[in-house]
Amino acid sequence: MLDINYEVQEAALLKALKNGADLGGNHFCSDFATIGGHACLNILGSGPHVEPVVLDIVDCHDHLADGGIKDGKFVYKKTQPWVEKIGPEAFDVWTTDGGSNMVLGGKYLKAQYPCLHLHRGIDHGMALTLEEIAKIPEIYLIFLPCNRLRDLFGNGTRHRLLEESKYHGASERSGKTLRTKSARTNTTGVIE
Repeated sequence: MLDINYEVQEAALLKALKNGADLGGNHFCSDFATIGGHACLNILGSGPHVEPVVLDIVDCHDHLADGGIKDGKFVYKKTQPWVEKIGPEAFDVWTTDGGSNMVLGGKYLKAQYPCLHLHRGIDHGMALTLEEIAKIPEIYLIFLPCNRLRDLFGNGTRHRLLEESKYHGASERSGKTLRTKSARTNTTGVIE
């Protein structure tokens, strides 16, 4: 039943992306992420007539386990079929985070589809630059309180402390325990 629902939704989305491309073109982007401990390639699409949607999440685990790397050719190999599904004429802009593998994947796409415009974000480069700057001891001391404040309210790595404190009273009454791990390991609290 879920497969049928997915196929129906995908068909409707592809039709909307194809039919409305002349209204202002479509925008696609990709990014690598770690989800549930697995490296994944996210492929997203949107247009003036279609809200941003996830077209695909490619699990890279097997590829990496077989000795593969997340390079530009891999990005191209996984994203090019979506260009063909939607149609090159409906495919106007490709945006990446500026990582070298994503930029190279975009260049491969541009070589095959010359009408494609590449946009590169600067967030990847800025993150690497700020990481290097933060290694300077004096700068680290400035960033430390800011990072602690961010972690407390928005990062998620300290949310387990809040969950433990909320559950503490209930666990004593019911005899259940709560095991939590850091959000960095992509696990959540488990009630046994």
